Amino acid sequence: MIATVAVYYWFRYGGTFKHRNKPEWDTVPEIVKRDMFFAKACMDDLIAFELAIRAKPQEILEHSDVESIQTLKPLIKVEQDLVGTLWNSMRKKALGPRIKKPKKIFLIVEESYSQFAFDDIYKDIPIANAGRLIREQNTTIHSDNFLAGGLISQPSISSMLNGIYDVNLELNEKAYFWNNQLPTSLGKQISELGYTCSLWYGGSLSWSSLGLFAKGNGFHNVYSGFDATSSDTPHTWLGVHDHLFLDGIKQVLQSSNSDSCEFHYIYTTSNHGPYTIPIEKYGVEKATLLKGLPKHLHKYVEDIGTYAYCDYYLSEFVRYIQETYEDSLVIVTGDHTRRLPMPCQDANRVHTLREDISTAFYMLHKDFDKGLLNNTRIGTHMNILPTIMELVAPKNHEYVSLFPSLFESQALIVTPYHWISNSHIGFFKDQRVETLEGTPVYDYNLTDIVALQRAYMEVTGAIVRHHV
Repeated sequence: MIATVAVYYWFRYGGTFKHRNKPEWDTVPEIVKRDMFFAKACMDDLIAFELAIRAKPQEILEHSDVESIQTLKPLIKVEQDLVGTLWNSMRKKALGPRIKKPKKIFLIVEESYSQFAFDDIYKDIPIANAGRLIREQNTTIHSDNFLAGGLISQPSISSMLNGIYDVNLELNEKAYFWNNQLPTSLGKQISELGYTCSLWYGGSLSWSSLGLFAKGNGFHNVYSGFDATSSDTPHTWLGVHDHLFLDGIKQVLQSSNSDSCEFHYIYTTSNHGPYTIPIEKYGVEKATLLKGLPKHLHKYVEDIGTYAYCDYYLSEFVRYIQETYEDSLVIVTGDHTRRLPMPCQDANRVHTLREDISTAFYMLHKDFDKGLLNNTRIGTHMNILPTIMELVAPKNHEYVSLFPSLFESQALIVTPYHWISNSHIGFFKDQRVETLEGTPVYDYNLTDIVALQRAYMEVTGAIVRHHV
């Protein structure tokens, strides 16, 4: 019996007993992924069979145009030419630049960077002290109620780059998007402003086919953490340690010393389990950290310490950008959120929904002032592209975006997974609703919000059906 179990797991993990070493789609080299037959052949047969058994048809891809038109009614009225009407409804014209066109734009996506770490109730926990100082600068604007495009990394990144919600279709893994751009594509539209676009990812570009997907999205250059650092650089199973990755980017930028307009999309990996990074070696003293933590959080010191490590080196990198490229525009967010295993100072306190699902967001430029966004309270990843456009694009420059910029007041923001208004926040899976302050609401009418959720998902379904 023991031998049978051992043989099963050896095959199950593709010739290894270590789960993390099993061959996976994310480890297939990009050059192999371009041939779909050989790429799929790299996956262990038992794993492929299991995935095939679990796979279910995507309902929104089976809709007719008539069904799509009906579902889209809360968002847009379509009479004919479904996809053409969708694209035209997203076309916008910039009002004119609000800042002098910066030579460098940095959009930094920190793994699992969460808003709760900056809330006042957590200020005594040394988890994001460095980031707090950046957010408190007079030229930094931040939103305390910000939703990611997905609950996990892949749909968040795919949605942000494609400009339409991924809705768990894994659009980044479809060969069509390795070779074609949507009108909403981030890389394509930023490059139309005259920027050379580069994507930097702390791990392997094979993860979620990110290298192929970014190239198809309109990025001119793509770099992995291993491209930006030496071959012997320490790394976790996800990617190069954040401070080494960011140092590698600095060195590449310094060596190029380019005065041209550049857009850099930077995505880190270290703020992620199993928290094996030697944080003490990199300046986070566990003993000092423990003194600042309530006793019920002591057993999570590696988790919290890793967060503090990532926040510190991210903030150091932002300061480097401010000093080196004085006119740069810097935008920082998380790919999604994560929470502390137990909340703040009170072990009996329950996490609020906003703490669970609101990711961090701030942006800075030397000419910003705190009133620039007219006290906009809510936002989402899908607001980032139009906000860049409204900051730097010339007047009447046309761009395509599913959402407005953060300069426009929004009463309600809906994603496929959650929603937020200026007073409430909700999670679709369990229909949980709370006020932004954390008070549960049990009789909230979700009918219109669910209809809008389905409409946003139908946008993706209709486009994918007609394009892919």
